[in-house]
Amino acid sequence: MVIDGKKISEEIISELKKKSSGNIPGELWVIRGPSDPTQETYVKAKRAVAERLGARFAEKLAGSEEEAINFLKEAAKNPSCVGVIVQLPLPKEWGTDKILSFVPETKDLDLLNPKTQILWREKKNHLIPPSVGALQKILERYAPDFGGKKLAVAGDGRLIGLPILEWLKMNKIPVSVFDSKNPLTAEQAKEFDIITVGIGNPGIISGTDCKRGALVVDFGFTTSGGKLLGDFNPKGAEENEVSYTKTPGGTGPILVACLFENLFQSKQLL
Repeated sequence: MVIDGKKISEEIISELKKKSSGNIPGELWVIRGPSDPTQETYVKAKRAVAERLGARFAEKLAGSEEEAINFLKEAAKNPSCVGVIVQLPLPKEWGTDKILSFVPETKDLDLLNPKTQILWREKKNHLIPPSVGALQKILERYAPDFGGKKLAVAGDGRLIGLPILEWLKMNKIPVSVFDSKNPLTAEQAKEFDIITVGIGNPGIISGTDCKRGALVVDFGFTTSGGKLLGDFNPKGAEENEVSYTKTPGGTGPILVACLFENLFQSKQLL
């Protein structure tokens, strides 16, 4: 079964729209480095949702690490800025960790500043990493009772894998972890009921590889030949009764919607 991320996203956005009345005071700042085709896709999606909810959307194009940090310092002081997104990845030569440490905690919609992450782990704020929010919404709909299920997380990246692993740890949910040094093989995939993948390696697992009736939540994306490809290859999914998020139109729209849920939480609009 194909999980329609756009439908889930629409449900979230519709609820937010009722609460915003088409007007969110202040600006959402998106701070990014030099233009990148993949970034353009995601920035465009965020801008579109901002417009639907009545949020002003301000792109801040940084030409250097120093300029990115200065934008973040300005965001912290500027009362008209109500939320900040640092669009990753940044150029390799920039100090990404250093830059993210300047994201103001109260406006950190992706929870990328280590201080914001601590507040989340200690349950001292209402924001949650969008990847965790997206996974929760999928599990609520397609695996509401996943206690006793075997879980695997493939990928330990900053935006996807690490927050999900932290959430599972916080809730004492056992999980098997795979990464580039310890990849999930087709033989191993057959052991798991729920697989979350976010590596950026197209088709690393397929529906044929999975356990019958498994759930695959694919956060991976790679641009190739102008197409957006996921880490999951749906070949064999129907025959194997595998439920999965497609790419594009799967986790991407849900992640964007969860980002705006955080904006509403930060503004105490929910």
